[in-house]
Amino acid sequence: MLRESKHLAQDLPEALPLYQELKQLYKWSTERYRKRLNKKQRYSMWICARQRLRKILARYARVKSLEKFSEKIRNGFNHWFTFILHPKIEPTNNIAERGIRETVVQRKIYGCLRNEKGTHNHDVLTSLIATWQQRGLNPYTKILTTLKG
Repeated sequence: MLRESKHLAQDLPEALPLYQELKQLYKWSTERYRKRLNKKQRYSMWICARQRLRKILARYARVKSLEKFSEKIRNGFNHWFTFILHPKIEPTNNIAERGIRETVVQRKIYGCLRNEKGTHNHDVLTSLIATWQQRGLNPYTKILTTLKG
């Protein structure tokens, strides 16, 4: 969200305040996230972060050039602050991106996945394999078990 809003702010002057507000919200939430909070405190913080994001979105609701970006934020609304509720989840998706980087490069080298469905299937499978490996599970066994269903 921050990366995309930053790019928007470089092209659209009206996006700069939105980027700055999102950056502030991120800073606020990550500073508090790092503190030792109990479950009730995390839940309250999660509610507060969502309310703040709703207010930010409301301020930019009528800015035509930001409609598509605002819609993207609204579509993922239930997922933006998952890290607050679950302290083992990092606030960024850097670990996940690093985990699939190799397969993305391989996919581009192969060049054989030329349609959206094939690319999607490849991405889902490699994501599952990486997750199983991170959890210390055998991907081959997990695939067989899943297919046998």
